[in-house]
Amino acid sequence: MSHGPDEARLREILSDAVADVTPQDRLGEIRRRTSHASRPHRPWVLVVLGAGTATAAVVATGVLAGRVGLTEGDRADRTPAASPAPSDTQAAALYFVGATPAGARLFREFQGVPIAADDSALALDALQRLEADAGPDDPDYRTLWPDGAFTDVTVGDDWISVEVSAAALEPAADSGRADAVLGVQQAVYTAEAAAGSSLPIAFEHEDAPVRTILGVEVEQLVPRMPGLRAPVSISDPTEGLVADDALVARGTVGPVADRTPGEVSWELRGSDGAVVASGTAPVDERSWDTGAIDLSDLAPGRYVLSAQVTSDTDDLVAADTRTITVR
Repeated sequence: MSHGPDEARLREILSDAVADVTPQDRLGEIRRRTSHASRPHRPWVLVVLGAGTATAAVVATGVLAGRVGLTEGDRADRTPAASPAPSDTQAAALYFVGATPAGARLFREFQGVPIAADDSALALDALQRLEADAGPDDPDYRTLWPDGAFTDVTVGDDWISVEVSAAALEPAADSGRADAVLGVQQAVYTAEAAAGSSLPIAFEHEDAPVRTILGVEVEQLVPRMPGLRAPVSISDPTEGLVADDALVARGTVGPVADRTPGEVSWELRGSDGAVVASGTAPVDERSWDTGAIDLSDLAPGRYVLSAQVTSDTDDLVAADTRTITVR
């Protein structure tokens, strides 16, 4: 006979989750919500692997693991102001892997997905954008998920069930254990963003719980691991945005040398590499906003926006970039 998840374990996960700010990876302006009818989730047996296998893999590569839960920076997501989504789409916050001075981390990117009937449909659409045949718009990012990895999602009251294909159980090509853990967390961060809730993820294959995802062992309730976000990430503008007279850049920051930066430096460079505009943006609750950047005097063409933070101790510079077009 099947049983639900171990209640003590579930209470522990959810208690840790709400210790941080309630997550909002989407605001009302990027979320055309309809009434949410939660589908019943399937019962299954909880199997908890010894001593937090996935967490140990991350710690071994220098990534800090801690409380479950999303940061205030997750609440700053907005549809790019200069590039409104078509009326039949909505913006979804997706998480991809990118390089930083501290190693690979998760970067957030917004993409348009079809308007979904409920959170389960939105989460499935968002997760399928992580697959290799879709993937990131920004060429600096990558994904660990193979084509056809995600086949169904159910957002329940206590956890999110994610049905995966057989291909998703195997290690990604040319990737190690640390990459696999980041890949698993790509899905956790993205599914939670779609659900707008700090819920653990239950991975399933053929309606049964699985112990291995992307070749790495996982618990049957996989929580979000904090400390995996990039030191600085640009949420707005999106890659390839076409702008006219003004541009507002926004994003989030993660820890740099165990601290949260107080400001973000930004630059706009032309195709010849020359800086045409620059400044700093204050960080407020791990979110930053440049305000309006005047583009009216710039010649039409392609430009690269760079956002940077620097650690106090070792002067490591972490950056994120977006390519835009001024017309």
